[in-house]
This record gives sequence, C-alpha cells and structure tokens, in this order.
Amino acid sequence: IKISSLHNFCPLPMGVDRAAPNIYKFSSEDRRERESAFKHTVKTLDTAVRVKAKLVVLHTGCVDMKDYTDTLVEMVGEDAAIVDLDGTLVDSAPDLAGTANDMLLRRSRQPLPYAQLRPHAGSGARGMLGAAFGIAPGQDGYEALRDEFLAHYATRLLQETTAFDHALRMLQGLDERGLPWGIVTNKSLHLAEPLATALGLLPRAAALIGGDSTPHTKPHPAPRSEEHTSEL
Repeated sequence: IKISSLHNFCPLPMGVDRAAPNIYKFSSEDRRERESAFKHTVKTLDTAVRVKAKLVVLHTGCVDMKDYTDTLVEMVGEDAAIVDLDGTLVDSAPDLAGTANDMLLRRSRQPLPYAQLRPHAGSGARGMLGAAFGIAPGQDGYEALRDEFLAHYATRLLQETTAFDHALRMLQGLDERGLPWGIVTNKSLHLAEPLATALGLLPRAAALIGGDSTPHTKPHPAPRSEEHTSEL
C-alpha cells in the first residue's frame, strides 16, 4: 500500500473517533488549543515520515473578517464593475482538478491529492497539465493533452463547481444599487456561458467576455476595452 498524503490530525487525538481537522486551531485565542494544534501536527508529520507520505494537508484555522461587501460596492460608485470568473466569482478548482485526475486514471496512474492540484487552478488547463503530467506549452504532446483536457472538462463543468457566497453578496449589492456588472474570463465562451448560466450569473451580467472573444487574454487590457464592454 502506498500512502501519498495524510490529513491532519493523524493519528486522531484521544477521544476523537472521526476526522476532525478543526478540533484544534492554530488561530485560536486559547493558548492551550494552539499548543494542542502544534503537538498533534507534529505527530501527524512524524506519521507521514514513517509511512513515507510526501504531503500533509492541514487546516491552519480561521479569523473573523469584516464584511466588506458594502465598501466594495461603494468603491464602484456610479460606474460599471468588471469581475473575473474563476477564483473570484466561482470556485472551479474541484472540477479542474477532477479533470486532471480523470485523465491520470485513464492512463492507470494514481490521481493526485486535491491539495496538490488546487494551487494550479488559476492557470486552467496549462496549470493542471503541468502539475499532473509535468508538461508545458510547446513541448511534444502538450496540444493533444490540452485538447483532451478541455473536451473532458466540458463534460464535468458543473460537477463540483460552485459560486462563492461572498461574491454573490457583492453582486447582490450591485444589483440593488442598479449598477451594471460584467464578467471577463480567459475561459472560452462555450465553457463560460453554460457555467455562468447554471450558477445564475447569466443573464444577470450585462456582458460576458471570454478568452476567445478578443485577440488577447487577461491581463492584457483588450478584454476590458470600451469596444468589448460597451454593453455595460
């Protein structure tokens, strides 16, 4: 048996009979709880060394944050807002990672831990293929893998992807003030449109600009130019 990763806390603390990664938080105001988090994390790391696991997933805790929705909406003023899609409005990382792992499984290879793939979600197919196959644009075989990735991703576009609650609150604030907003994404429109529609972002958005809508992708200013945002 090959163990590739462990999830904190492992072994479970005494008296705990199920996974409880948040039972002790590093961010707690209670010193004893922080010490327990440290102690049991060390045990997890020791266990990882013994079983030769290369990755350890841990929750470092949480902090209370002020709701900045009203402040952000006020910053827009009377102008229109342009918002990114992936990683800003929606969390598409689970389906992007799932697509990469499905491709690995097709090749009888072990899937990678989600924690290992998620940091590459912002780079889309390029990031996922780089993490899963160690291949980059311009290398032999990359184009074929990219086409396979995009074709399969289209079949599971909404399997686990969800809209961020905080983003929905911000959009609601814009709607309530009668301020138009649009979406700019590097996703091709044939992927972006069904995703945005299923998550209730279309037809609310005044415009949707995809990666194949302009000669350039973000962060080039072309997708945000007057020509392409005239609907706003």
